[in-house]
Amino acid sequence: MVSLLLYLAVTLQVFFATFVFLCAVLKLRDARDAGALRDAPRIVLGMAYTTLFIGLLMDVILNILLSVVLLELPQEWLTTDRMIRLKHGGNDWQRACARWMCKQLNALDDNHCGK
Repeated sequence: MVSLLLYLAVTLQVFFATFVFLCAVLKLRDARDAGALRDAPRIVLGMAYTTLFIGLLMDVILNILLSVVLLELPQEWLTTDRMIRLKHGGNDWQRACARWMCKQLNALDDNHCGK
């Protein structure tokens, strides 16, 4: 029981942290697309790339932790890629989880998981 509670606590923390980093990475993408990073100081670019790296690392860790909930080992590195695959395949539970997560991701980034 204690290990289940620990798993849930860690998974929720990683889920939240990944969400925060996703928001930061999406904002950095918008800034890059607008040309705002073109003349940015090196320290800002270093912090931006560090944020991207940590966000990707958090995404990989979340994808591994979701294996317990989704009852399968990941076939992809990133959570979004896994959700895209599962929303079109997998069993009913996996499809429902994937559709819910994609709905949340698409609310932040239009068409993040595809339509």
